[in-house]
Amino acid sequence: MSWASVSNLRTGRTLHNFARVCFSDEDRAWGLLRSRADESVLIPGCKQIHTVGMRFFIDVLFLDDHGTVLECLTVSPGKQAMCPGADCVLEVPEGTIEASQTEVGDRLELAYF
Repeated sequence: MSWASVSNLRTGRTLHNFARVCFSDEDRAWGLLRSRADESVLIPGCKQIHTVGMRFFIDVLFLDDHGTVLECLTVSPGKQAMCPGADCVLEVPEGTIEASQTEVGDRLELAYF
């Protein structure tokens, strides 16, 4: 299993220290569905997510291949979201976007470990 620390280069704030990186088809399909509300996942090669079966809201950031935020939003349970130009999706706890002051156009640093 791989992990990533995610930080906003503009604000210097950390979005999450231990985002689980979902490479396998099974991990990608489940995303945060089997997780707690305080966990995060990074899904490379993803342009669309859903929250069907989730019990909590999540913040979702769609990134291009350089880590630039193309779209950021809060998604409620039972919904879908997509961004056609995205190369990666970061799902984080609700409130993370606001707390990190992340905006469209910001660049995120993804440090894998």
